[in-house]
Amino acid sequence: MIVEFGLNDVRYEPEKYIPVPQFVENLGRIASAIQEIGSLVILTTPNPIINERHPYSQAVTYYDKWGGCNQALEEYVEGVREAGRIIPARVCDIYEAFVEKAIEAEFRGETPDYRDLLSLQPYISFEDGVHPTATGQKLIAQELYKVLITVIPQLVAD
Repeated sequence: MIVEFGLNDVRYEPEKYIPVPQFVENLGRIASAIQEIGSLVILTTPNPIINERHPYSQAVTYYDKWGGCNQALEEYVEGVREAGRIIPARVCDIYEAFVEKAIEAEFRGETPDYRDLLSLQPYISFEDGVHPTATGQKLIAQELYKVLITVIPQLVAD
């Protein structure tokens, strides 16, 4: 079973915001319930947020202390990785795959710095800066496939 990160956990509203330690604990509870029924768990990190294109994070100053909403999101990305180590569960690092695309854009001279995520326009909607485009969905599918082809032989053997 694939457990994908919910970006709303990083929202600043008290009724939606989940602190990172609670988030990691929640992932552990979800994974335990899945493992109890005999299913393999794969956790995924989210795709990055393009701060300059994300109107929601532009409308508040809450994320300024991190340098933007994406930088706050990075704490949750690390939380997913930590949960994978604790549970243990496989982690499909979607975030890292998108960052690799930004690094490739820097090497092609399309951006002076890979951390300028505007280079991810082909992969993340420029309308909201958060939702993957069809090309971004294809990248996510490829990353999941890489994980699945390594675990399927293990499942067949078991």
